[in-house]
Amino acid sequence: MYQKELTMEEIMNSPMVCYPLRLLMFCAPDDGAAAAIVCSKDIAKKYTTKPVTIASVQTGVAPYGTWQATAGAGDIGHSSKIQNTEITTTLAQKAYETAGIGPEDLDLVELQDTDSASEIIFYEELGLCKPGEGGRLIDEGRTEIGGDIPVSVSGGLLSKGEPTGASALGQIVEVTWQLRGDAGPRQVPDAKVGLCHVTGAGGNSAVTILKR
Repeated sequence: MYQKELTMEEIMNSPMVCYPLRLLMFCAPDDGAAAAIVCSKDIAKKYTTKPVTIASVQTGVAPYGTWQATAGAGDIGHSSKIQNTEITTTLAQKAYETAGIGPEDLDLVELQDTDSASEIIFYEELGLCKPGEGGRLIDEGRTEIGGDIPVSVSGGLLSKGEPTGASALGQIVEVTWQLRGDAGPRQVPDAKVGLCHVTGAGGNSAVTILKR
């Protein structure tokens, strides 16, 4: 959706929306579509020499008392005194366990970066770093294509917009391209394992791990 580079000055001079987030720190709603073919390995081998395996899919709804519990309805379930485990963390832990890996084994991540603050929050909830260290990942360049844990190298929702229902499957398509080595100029070198994370209205959330 957005094909041009924005300078830090342009972003910081855009209108304030909800302090400290400015207009160009938010994604924009748009239209879009994505599709994937899911089948057994035997059938996949008939059509491609680069099949991608679904290592884990975990879905759930945020419980009352977490910041995502009523996402889209004012977050009235959030407590300022009690830190309950967020749904993203719960699902990520289950996904890692099921896939037989840890966050340190990921080669790339596509996450729900509907705004620049959420991207940092989800670094921590996905276990990419310790709580409070999300900003440091950016400062150290670790989430860039050349870093040790590239995040949203597609540009994420901040770049491509949020086609709502299609945004989650769009992540699957992007990571599939990456694992096949078909991502062009944004290709993460020798990507073997990728994670997709999405969360939406009502606290609905999903974490998917793909392998080649």
